[in-house]
Amino acid sequence: LVRAGVAGLDDARRADLAFVRGLVHIPSFEAPDVSMSMFGPMVTERLKPVMYWVNVAEQYIPPGLDPRRHAGPNRLRRSGTTFAFPLAHTWPDFLVEHAHADLALGGRTIAAGSYVAEVSGATTQPAVLGRPMTFRAHRTSMVGPRDLSVSGAMDRTGRIAFDSLQAGVPRLTIPSFTVPGAGARLEFGDSSFMELGLARAGAELRGTWHLSADAVHWRRTTDSGVARDSALRLGSLAWAESLVWRSIANIRGVRIDASISGPLTSPHLAVSSNIGDAVASNIKREMGAELRRAEGLVRARVDSIVSKQLAEARAKGAELEAQVRDRLSGPAEQLQQVETELKDALSRVTSVIPGARLPSLPGIPRPRPR
Repeated sequence: LVRAGVAGLDDARRADLAFVRGLVHIPSFEAPDVSMSMFGPMVTERLKPVMYWVNVAEQYIPPGLDPRRHAGPNRLRRSGTTFAFPLAHTWPDFLVEHAHADLALGGRTIAAGSYVAEVSGATTQPAVLGRPMTFRAHRTSMVGPRDLSVSGAMDRTGRIAFDSLQAGVPRLTIPSFTVPGAGARLEFGDSSFMELGLARAGAELRGTWHLSADAVHWRRTTDSGVARDSALRLGSLAWAESLVWRSIANIRGVRIDASISGPLTSPHLAVSSNIGDAVASNIKREMGAELRRAEGLVRARVDSIVSKQLAEARAKGAELEAQVRDRLSGPAEQLQQVETELKDALSRVTSVIPGARLPSLPGIPRPRPR
């Protein structure tokens, strides 16, 4: 415990460094932060429809035996509200045991095309039915991407809702995307692959979103600093766009991963990508000297305040550890002596009673000082 407490001081010192670093407005050039600033808006836009349908399911299919509300009939005074309380061991008001359907979605969007869909256990009162609803759909002919498949389950039979969703779209055509702060536009081509997985337990949501493309093209939308990159002022917008362009212009494969976590009403989004890794690496190399100088000043200032307290705490921890070790050395020697005497007594007993086999005492390990 003493050692763990002393080790925790280093974590506190790192937290202090991060806090002061934010106060002096030293920007973060870590890969996750760069990826979030570059692709966060695009990922958010792709996930908005999914979150919309999650909220719709929450509104129309309550978990467990929760009552459903309906507007009461019109009356002269107050219409009121009707509450429908589902009862166990009865049939639900609405139930589809199994459905198999062919359907077509028009237009030329990602979801357009013909599908075969299957649904089992679709009901407005899942607790009465006693089993989760499952669904599955796959494309038979296409207007947009090929081989689109969606599957999932909605378990609303208990007090806590458990839902899951999986979707995969290979060979997807994604519209071009302007990368913020890069002065460039990303064209994904038609060889992209997108995958989505969501799991919900009660009010908590967890999910992953993945996009990959192996034949992308980059187009520069601004020409500032193209011919005179070396003459650009460090930290200017033109310098930043030129640096980002040099980092991404030759990358042909793009990988973007997003994770969703947190409450259903306000989940947290984190984004990572190989593009962010490349840009962060180049920025750190270009601005290494400036960043090291600024962070050195911050580190020196924090150390000047906390170094004395850290040294005193480590010294007290070492002193306490030594005291514990000294106090345990005597009892440990006594235990070793008792163990030796017991073994000698056993050997004498077995020699007095020929042929008798007594169980031996298990070895008593000598405790190590901590």
